[in-house]
Parts: sequence; structure tokens; C-alpha cells
Amino acid sequence: MDVTLVGDGHSTTDSNGLSAEQIIKHYKETLHGHYNVENFSIVRNAEEDLFHPTHYS
Repeated sequence: MDVTLVGDGHSTTDSNGLSAEQIIKHYKETLHGHYNVENFSIVRNAEEDLFHPTHYS
């Protein structure tokens, strides 16, 4: 199963160690692709055609 994370479609709050902005940046970076699986997950913006997969293009 391919996973698409809508990069500009979520939010969070600050934690004890990281700001909300840092948390979102971290997850976008770590979830975009996967070190041992080609394009397991990708980060795309809401303005894109999210229902047209790009995992194998």
C-alpha cells in the first residue's frame, strides 16, 4: 500500500522539546520516502491531484 501524506493538511502543537513547526518538518522529512522501500510514502500538497498516484511515475 502506498501512503500519501498531505504536507500542508495537518497541524500539531508544541511539545516540551520541539516547536510545532519543528515537529511537522521532522515528519515531512522522515516520511517522504523510506530508506529501504522505494517511495513507500510521499509528501504532497493539497493543491495537487492527490487521487492521481505518483508513487510509480
